[in-house]
Amino acid sequence: MTIRDLLLERYAPLRGLKDRSVVIFGQTIDRLEQFLGRVAVLEDFTDLQMAKYLRWRADAVWQAFASTGHRGQGQGSFGRSGQPGGPQAAHP
Repeated sequence: MTIRDLLLERYAPLRGLKDRSVVIFGQTIDRLEQFLGRVAVLEDFTDLQMAKYLRWRADAVWQAFASTGHRGQGQGSFGRSGQPGGPQAAHP
């Protein structure tokens, strides 16, 4: 069984997914099939195969991000605390 068939015939109806959710899941399946170079099937759901896919996907996203020329402009110096200067500034 293909992963797309699983989504459309079983998962979406049983979970009552909205059309938009099915589209988003479908786009994820499209990326997986792009990585595999073929239609994705249930046997592709292995730890190793998914780890390779996630690494490939992360690299593809990073390359797309880097190609925009983004160098951190506009990020400011806000840290995790939301305070200027980061967490240290929140606790003098």
